[in-house]
Amino acid sequence: MENKNSTFEKEILAGLLSNPKSLPSKYFYDKRGNEIFDEIMNLDEYYVTSCEYEILNTYKEEFLKLFSSQFSKEFQLIELGAGDASKTKLLIAHFIKGFNNFSYSPIDLSSDSINNLKNSLDSEFPTLQVNEFVLDYFEALDSINKDSNGASKIIMLLGSSLGNLSKAELKKFLMELHERLKEKDFVLFGFDLKKNPYTILNAYNDHSGVTSDFNLNLLNRINKELDADININGFYHYPNYDPVSGKAKSYLISKFAQEVYLKRVKTKITFRKHEPIFMEVSKKFNTNEIESLANNSGFYVYKNFFDKINFYCNSVWKKTI
Repeated sequence: MENKNSTFEKEILAGLLSNPKSLPSKYFYDKRGNEIFDEIMNLDEYYVTSCEYEILNTYKEEFLKLFSSQFSKEFQLIELGAGDASKTKLLIAHFIKGFNNFSYSPIDLSSDSINNLKNSLDSEFPTLQVNEFVLDYFEALDSINKDSNGASKIIMLLGSSLGNLSKAELKKFLMELHERLKEKDFVLFGFDLKKNPYTILNAYNDHSGVTSDFNLNLLNRINKELDADININGFYHYPNYDPVSGKAKSYLISKFAQEVYLKRVKTKITFRKHEPIFMEVSKKFNTNEIESLANNSGFYVYKNFFDKINFYCNSVWKKTI
């Protein structure tokens, strides 16, 4: 397996040398990035977390009945990009009461997140079997499949993370996921829905500037890990939203012409005044798009769950026979 530090170096360097420049959003989540994202989830403008929490809390009994009607034996609850699993714990607490035998496998690229989560799970659910992974999603799923002994799986990806992928990345992701599932397995995805464009834009442009700090923190991480001299104050956060495509995009914009040096990789990067670095996309969906996405990927929508104001959808899929 390739060294994680080496991968970080290569992907950061490739993004900054590309035209237009970009940085991989998966690297937002170092220790400080996780702390800032926790702040984002509590912002009034950032509705995603509260809407998804509402769905999982409101329908936890229905999720229990849905899955228990399908599984006759043990099953595995597998979460991609688990983070602190604050929403997932709602289901875990309920599933423990209704299922005799299930395990939870959180997967995340952040070792800090996984270590903190393991400690909290041991404290809150001491009888729960936890198999944690600090790995790429599919490397972890391959490892789980080797040792699963035929147990059914519920694979979850919450927080509208699918919306962070490009069209090509999303197609590849769903294809690879499909290949690793059996007919009786479920997936549970979170989708942020199309709504008032100002509501969406405000979620990425909060008045207190926390989202700006979140994006700029990746520059801090580059400074630390690649021994760079990026002037953080030389960039500002710029989000926008296109209601036709449903894509919210975030950029960092260079305030002036400048040069930075990445000492660890011995590379100089130049920026023009007003030059953007593309940071992240977060696509919003409608239910027709969710259905088409499932059908075109070898799945079908088993059931959709919505919050009371229809801002968000948790969609349960099954593999097409």
